[in-house]
Amino acid sequence: MAYNLIEEPWIPVRRASGKVERIAPWQVAETGDAPLRVESPRPDFDAALLEFLIGLVQTVFTPKNSDEWEQVYKQGCAPELLRKKMLVERDAFFLDGDGPRFMQDLTVHTDKKVEEKPIEGLLIDRGMAGDTSLFAKDGGFEELGLPAAAAAILTLQAFAPSGGRGQCTSLRGGGPLSVTVQDESLWGTVWCNVLLQLDLDSLPGDPKKTAMEDRIPWMGQTRTSEKGKPSTFPPDVHPLQHYWALPRRFRLVIEPERKGTCAIYGDRDVPVVRAFQSRPDGTSYDGPYRHPLTPYTVGKEGEPPNPKKGSRAGLPYRDWPLLTIGSERLLPPKVVDSFMQQERGRCAPCYRVAARGYAMDNMKPLRFVEADVPLLHVSRSVLEQLRADATGLVEASDAVRKTLLQQTKSAWKDRPGDQSGEVEARVDVAFWAATESAFHAAVRGVAAAIEKDSADDRANEKRRFLSILHGEAVRLFDALCPLDVSEGPAGLARAVRARQSAVRFTRPDNKSLLKCVGLAPAELPGTTPKRRSKKKEAKP
Repeated sequence: MAYNLIEEPWIPVRRASGKVERIAPWQVAETGDAPLRVESPRPDFDAALLEFLIGLVQTVFTPKNSDEWEQVYKQGCAPELLRKKMLVERDAFFLDGDGPRFMQDLTVHTDKKVEEKPIEGLLIDRGMAGDTSLFAKDGGFEELGLPAAAAAILTLQAFAPSGGRGQCTSLRGGGPLSVTVQDESLWGTVWCNVLLQLDLDSLPGDPKKTAMEDRIPWMGQTRTSEKGKPSTFPPDVHPLQHYWALPRRFRLVIEPERKGTCAIYGDRDVPVVRAFQSRPDGTSYDGPYRHPLTPYTVGKEGEPPNPKKGSRAGLPYRDWPLLTIGSERLLPPKVVDSFMQQERGRCAPCYRVAARGYAMDNMKPLRFVEADVPLLHVSRSVLEQLRADATGLVEASDAVRKTLLQQTKSAWKDRPGDQSGEVEARVDVAFWAATESAFHAAVRGVAAAIEKDSADDRANEKRRFLSILHGEAVRLFDALCPLDVSEGPAGLARAVRARQSAVRFTRPDNKSLLKCVGLAPAELPGTTPKRRSKKKEAKP
């Protein structure tokens, strides 16, 4: 049996007709009943499979310049041409066989200490934390078909969380966000996230390291990380290894004659995998990597940027600058930044960015977060000013949220600090949801004002947003803390004082909120700057 992931139809997609079927990677470029998106039974598979398609096209078809990228976007790519390009790397994409295998350690099966584990251990929500299960009912995952097994090992290597002693996290750490520009078709989405050659070469790594194992690590001996062995730093690998990192050492136990039912896809009487062999101390990636599909934040001076992880709180709009336009300390994904800087929106009508990833507590998955956010098409001249203004709007929102949370706690109890995190979660979800549409409207309005160089319109958009924040904060406080006579005089007084504070500190003329958005108190309608009184001159 030879199961090759370039040639086999193993990636589940939804086509324009609504039909869901599996395709080979090169079929992503088909135009008749075109694939629209990856659609598997698991959202973590969807994220990893889209990254796979982007990484594969980046590996075999990196555009030389913007003109080539634009030409391919407008004219499309013939599926047979894409297949021909992908087949150049065919030897690296066998799922089985005695030689190199896709995303699997070359020699782990020969290790005398190798352990054999049930196949469900490859699923992040099953194998990493006992009986945790985010995407399925409780029950065994005793066997996976080859398409699901391939997706499982891809997902684990891409997003690997902490897994106990010697189990390395992914190149981006445990539970990183995967962020992509979204187009109308799957091919358009893939191509919009492919970097130009110059941008690819600028990623951390050594472009001169062109050996197969430097680009695709499973084609050679794994750079293991046992005690005494060095970590793997960007100069040790080609930039393409961002897409093909190999932090975990394992190999599928494939029995050619065994058939069964896939526990994820439901395929019956198909070749299945029931176990994998594993050892700790895979590749330990260290240093300033910057995966092009993940946003990063700038930390302390001298430290590498930190990849953004999923959060229990999800992805409220306070993360919008990080996912899209960035700022001095917020680095959006390289693919999004390139899309904006090269003004690809002139020919690619992409108006959304998708972000997905696990929220992890060490090796325990808490939830899988997903967000679909607007992407603005603005010129480079507007972008720098918009970054500062959008960051200010977020800061004002967060300040109002904190006030609402504090005063809600104060209304509920005499000792606000004693209350559980459930209160914070309840307030946060309600606040971000209630003000999200107003935030995006304000960002669009500010961008338009910058574009036409109207300082008045720019200030008015900010004032309008502050007024909405104030109104929603008061409304939510009243909903969360209704006055209740059963609380007695002390409880009623406590609630009244908290409401007064909530109203006062979220007013649109609050100095700290005005400072967040770059407005001065004197700029508010109906106010005039206070005159300083002149001191009387002392008589001689």
